[in-house]
This record gives sequence, structure tokens and C-alpha cells, in this order.
Amino acid sequence: MGDHVLFFYGTLMVPQILHRVIHGRSDPEPWQKALLKFQPATLHGFKRHRVRGADYPGIISVKTSAADVSANDTSVLGTLVSGLTDGDIYRLDMFEGEDYTKEDVCVRLLLGGGNAEGNNLQNVLGTARTEDLDEGRSLEL
Repeated sequence: MGDHVLFFYGTLMVPQILHRVIHGRSDPEPWQKALLKFQPATLHGFKRHRVRGADYPGIISVKTSAADVSANDTSVLGTLVSGLTDGDIYRLDMFEGEDYTKEDVCVRLLLGGGNAEGNNLQNVLGTARTEDLDEGRSLEL
């Protein structure tokens, strides 16, 4: 099992797309699925935005005080995925290309997510407003 943990906020939040990138197929073998743990999470102090000329989103840091973060909805809903291997990271880097960077961030796990793959993950992430979700512990990435 891998020891890398990443936060995804775009197309890679969809388990089938993530599996396609790292395993070569959207419905991998059960043992491959079992290697990864999916948890809904939120990243405060950032906003999602459209990338000009692209089909995927980007995020930008929003410099505000702690009070402004909740008031201005400056958070990004996404998926925390653990169990990623060095090979998975390599394939993800190739998929993303040169136009993205990985940064250390602090995310908040959303309660009730468990290993929320498939429909349960989509239900949790389908909530329109992140302030309506109950947050659990913080995790530094």
C-alpha cells in the first residue's frame, strides 16, 4: 500500500477517472480499488475558478482573515485520497502536465464520509454549500 495522500478538487475527484489515470481502467481489479481510501474534504482559504481554454478547474489562494473565510465561501470541496504509491504519483504528474503544481495544504475531513467511493461520495460531494457540511479533524498534506 502506498503512503501518499492527495487532495483532488476537479475531475480526479471522480473515482472512475482517478482509477483510469493510475490503473489504466475505470473499473480496476478489486485489490487495486482496496488500496485507495476516498474521503470527502474541504480546503479553506481557496477558491475554485475556470481555467481559460480548458475543461478542468483551477484553485487560487484567497488571502483573508479567518472570519472572512467562512463569510465569503472561500473554500473548495474535494476528495482526500490516501494509499497512493510512487507509481500512482508519477502517472498523476504525467496526466496533469506542466501547468500545475502540488502544494502543501491543510484540509478538513468531512464527517460521515468514511471510505466514500462511488454513490456515497457523489452524495456527499453533491451538497451545494460547503458551510452546510459538518467538518471533522484537520489534516496537513
